Amino acid sequence: MKSLAQGMSALTARLNPRERLLVTVLVLLGAGSAAFLLLIEPAVTARTRNLQRIDALERDLPVMATLAERIEQLEAQTGSASSSLPSAEFSLFAFIDKTAAASLTRESIASMNPSRHPLRDGKEETLVELRVSGASLAEIVSFLLRIEQAEQPVYVKRLELKRRYEDKTRFDATVVTGALSRS
Repeated sequence: MKSLAQGMSALTARLNPRERLLVTVLVLLGAGSAAFLLLIEPAVTARTRNLQRIDALERDLPVMATLAERIEQLEAQTGSASSSLPSAEFSLFAFIDKTAAASLTRESIASMNPSRHPLRDGKEETLVELRVSGASLAEIVSFLLRIEQAEQPVYVKRLELKRRYEDKTRFDATVVTGALSRS
């Protein structure tokens, strides 16, 4: 570092005062530009980006508060619904089979796959995945309506509808229904 400073002073010693002033101004401009590009501009950009994130989060805060209240309500309902869990003799698979037979044609029922998943509250979730092929929208809506009006607490966990390419009035659907029970 010392030799660099000595080399610079020897170089500037050969220059006249006006050239020394010009070199000094250029070095200061270069140092200022480097400081701006390496320090100031990234800091300003990061600050602007953080302010935009804060604004977005502040806009989302009321929505999140509403969702938190809704989650608390649903958890309270689930707690109160645990007393109305289906009895041990209730079979979701049999219920969905009977409901599908009443609403859909046998040819449109492609498959029914049951599964069970333990939950953290000592409860168990029973799921039945029903795949429907080539059913009318009225048939699918009738099936969903029968599930909605069931006396047992059965719910639709996932619904996927896909319009058929060759016949726009027919749909392929995947309906995953569920029910909670004590394990």
